Amino acid sequence: MLTALVFAAALLLQHANAQPFSGLVTFGDSYTDARIPAADGGIAWPIYAASYANASLYPFAKSGATCSNNITYRPSPPVFESQLPAYFDLVENGTLSLDANETLYSLWIGTNDVGAKALLDGSSVGNLDQVTACMVNWIKVMYEAGVRNFLFQNVRELCLDSFIFLIQSRN
Repeated sequence: MLTALVFAAALLLQHANAQPFSGLVTFGDSYTDARIPAADGGIAWPIYAASYANASLYPFAKSGATCSNNITYRPSPPVFESQLPAYFDLVENGTLSLDANETLYSLWIGTNDVGAKALLDGSSVGNLDQVTACMVNWIKVMYEAGVRNFLFQNVRELCLDSFIFLIQSRN
């Protein structure tokens, strides 16, 4: 599944709208954090996808992140309280200037929001609706900032299967 997702992202970078993307901006958690080795010992998907598509990578994702620490607290840099401000700081000070038509923006979040020490065990102050709304709000914030090309990823299938199993086992 992960291999297919990476390949799809690379194809999007290379062929969407018959115009190649020149940049990939990533937000999210460890699945997208380009600073850490991939769990399978391979290369992190954003690095591979950007390389395959001959695009520049602008990584903001951080391992352990949630969508918002106001919903699910983790001691890692969340998307809304850390990653987005870091991105917008670079845009506002002119360090980062990207063509909206030639850049793909990705969000992969969810595992830390709904897994252990989060929604599954009741440790989170939020609920699944709030986490989902937060993820959708990321699209709204980015769209209002001029972004038009999105790659939206969510919890890996295995985690979702575990989540469904846990709900069924509690009934």
